[in-house]
Amino acid sequence: MNLDYIVIDRTSTVPLYEQLRVCISDAIRRGVLKASMQLPTENEIIESCGVSRQVVRQAYGALVQSGQVIRERGRGTFVKAENYGVFMNKLMSYQEELALSGKVPKTEVLAACRQSTPEELSGPSDLGDPECFYLERLRSADGKASVHIQTYLPYSRFPGIERFDFAALSLYHTLAKEYGIHLRRREEVVECRECLRQGGWAAWRRDR
Repeated sequence: MNLDYIVIDRTSTVPLYEQLRVCISDAIRRGVLKASMQLPTENEIIESCGVSRQVVRQAYGALVQSGQVIRERGRGTFVKAENYGVFMNKLMSYQEELALSGKVPKTEVLAACRQSTPEELSGPSDLGDPECFYLERLRSADGKASVHIQTYLPYSRFPGIERFDFAALSLYHTLAKEYGIHLRRREEVVECRECLRQGGWAAWRRDR
């Protein structure tokens, strides 16, 4: 089995099991590991990556807990085909949600830059920072535009974040891996608007 999507950096301070979990999670998000596909066995990962069995079990346990994969006794571990309930109970990236539904996600970055924080978000109960990182993306599912997202982050908390390519990377995973931030909640404003770029309709979402 080809395990090129698993890259372990032994010089990193990130635990090996977390690196393995992120690699597999990203592979599911990108469609490398598709819905209902069986994950590599413990022995395959141990032999290919040179990690311990405990590392593999910790990573797989975290993936099961997050709702991305399911264990079947006597058969192995598989990517979940559909699990709509997990969307209500877990904070997942849009790409993870689509992957769990068996759809192919695509992201087009419309804007990714530092800018002055909008007045309506500059108060202490909002971003609390005069400068923010603004990220605007158009998300598609199976080639059809589905969500237009605007995200605002306080720049002083995430310096240099504009260097990442969010057409390929998950914002949630980047915040966790690069800045040690694991999101527990998000605030959204959702509307239904016509999507002129690709035709049809898309949900418009604003995160902060």
